[in-house]
Amino acid sequence: MNKIILGFIALAAVVLAFSLGGLKAGSGDQNTDTLTLLEITSADPSFSTFVSALKASGFDEKLKGSKDFTIFAPSNDAFAKLPAGVLQTLLKPQNKDKLKEVISYHIIPGKIEGEQLHSSIVGTLSGKKINLKVNGSNINVNNAKVVKSDIKASNGVIYVLDTVLVPQPH
Repeated sequence: MNKIILGFIALAAVVLAFSLGGLKAGSGDQNTDTLTLLEITSADPSFSTFVSALKASGFDEKLKGSKDFTIFAPSNDAFAKLPAGVLQTLLKPQNKDKLKEVISYHIIPGKIEGEQLHSSIVGTLSGKKINLKVNGSNINVNNAKVVKSDIKASNGVIYVLDTVLVPQPH
C-alpha cells in the first residue's frame, strides 16, 4: 500500500514539475532518469496522442516495467500529419492489432543512448526493421527526423520524432 501511495506522490510531483515548467523532457539539464518511460511520456503534454495510443494498444504496461526499451516517440505534431481519420480508425477497439503493430514499430528492445546510436538497420518489437541514419547530431529513423534525443528514463530512452513511422507490409 505504501508503494502505491509513494508512486502516486511521485507521479503527482512529475506532473506538477512539467506543468510549472521545471522539468522539460529532452532539455538535457533535468534529471528524468529515475522516472519510467511511461511516467515521462504521460507527464509531457506533447506526447498525449502517443500515450493514448500506448494505452489503447496495451503497450503502456510494458513501458512502466523494469525492462529497458528505446522509444522513437512521435509528438502530437507528428500525429497531426497523418491523413484525416487514420488515427481515429487505429484507436478503435476493433483495430487494436493494427495499432499494436504501429506502436511496436516505434520501440526497440534495450536502452540505446545517443553516444551508442549509429547508422544501422534495427529490429523493432513489431518484428520489422527500421533504418537509423546518424550524421553528427542529426538522427533520422526511416523518413522521420529526431527532434529531441536522449530523454533518459529508468527503463530506457526516448527520441522524439517529427513523423509517425508506418510499418511497410512484408
